[in-house]
Amino acid sequence: MRKYQINIVLLFYISSAFVSCLSPQQITLKNEKYKISQIAKKKLPQILEKIPYGNEIGYGFESRDEFLNSTVGTPFKFYNIKKNELVDTSPYCVPIMVGNEFRALATLDYIHDNLQIVDFGSNSLAKEIQMVCHENKTLNFIGILRIYEIYSDFLVVSKDQKKLFIPLTSAKRYLHTIDVYNNDKLFTESQIINLLKNK
Repeated sequence: MRKYQINIVLLFYISSAFVSCLSPQQITLKNEKYKISQIAKKKLPQILEKIPYGNEIGYGFESRDEFLNSTVGTPFKFYNIKKNELVDTSPYCVPIMVGNEFRALATLDYIHDNLQIVDFGSNSLAKEIQMVCHENKTLNFIGILRIYEIYSDFLVVSKDQKKLFIPLTSAKRYLHTIDVYNNDKLFTESQIINLLKNK
């Protein structure tokens, strides 16, 4: 019994030490992502039921039976470049998964102070995100940089606290039009900004 009590005390101190290592900003972000996940999980069945019968494949699902096994992945942000700076946009996006596979993306935003799923689909982008993350396991996935001016998406990743950008299919298409063919490389923020300046 005494050994059990000691283990509980040790677990408490270890947990406290871990939490104290997190900055207030990290704790807020963790809480926010948890809230997004819970709302997405609650709203998901209603969204899936709105998919027209026979159109399941267009939304990333093989059949309606897969709806029952759908889960919500880790939320991430969309980013943009404004005034030569990387800024995050208001909505969060969550991968919708069946097993370990990304099947679709659900975008959440506030409508009259309530978080709602405002967009659902993008199954091709969902699959590409997972594939590129799998190919770059040493990098931490943060989100998607969407640059409307050049119709391009980049995967936002981090390494050693530095943000880097991996071109996705839409960005690769644009890079080809300006004769940039080594688009498997990681772009820095300044290189992305220069792309916009020179477009």
